[in-house]
Amino acid sequence: MKTEITIENTSPEVKLLIETIRTEIDQGKQRAIQAMEQEKRLTYWNVGKHIKQHLSQNQGREDYGKYVISQLAKELSLSSNLLYDSVRFYDAYPKIVHAH
Repeated sequence: MKTEITIENTSPEVKLLIETIRTEIDQGKQRAIQAMEQEKRLTYWNVGKHIKQHLSQNQGREDYGKYVISQLAKELSLSSNLLYDSVRFYDAYPKIVHAH
């Protein structure tokens, strides 16, 4: 009859390997989350930049900004608030540092 292998009767070397791999997987997940968040910030910063540049080229047109944001929100299936926030984000940080 075979003995079932469980964590309790595993050698110390295998227990260490399990913990090492578990740690590596957890750290990889954290790095992936951080990379995703960085890309999200960069994406919405660029969105804000494009909108701001477009609006600055079309200054003086009454309510044009509201119109453009409304159209973008509709066409891109995004909220207007997200687009306004993107512009504010770009305004607050006109130079963004790219971390790679």
